[in-house]
Amino acid sequence: DVGPLDSYCHDLLRQNQPDFAAQVKVVASTDPTPIPAFVATAALEPGALDRLRAAFIDAGSAEDLAAVRERLLLDGFAVPAAATYAPLAARRAALIATPELW
Repeated sequence: DVGPLDSYCHDLLRQNQPDFAAQVKVVASTDPTPIPAFVATAALEPGALDRLRAAFIDAGSAEDLAAVRERLLLDGFAVPAAATYAPLAARRAALIATPELW
């Protein structure tokens, strides 16, 4: 079987299921892109976005979450500039323009 696998997912497999991960053979890779962002599909009340961002930033250094971050291979969270996701938008546009390739 052949299918896409995000590198973060592969890292998690290597850490948590090394025998299974050892069976995965990488045949091609794409250029690195940012990990997908957290998004809200509903309108947020004023201040909610700032509270969510602060909660994620705090979770990145909270002692009681250290084991969880280690298991999930997370060093922390950041609030990226919107331009950081331009490569994902470009990849989406290319896919839409060439549906016969997928």
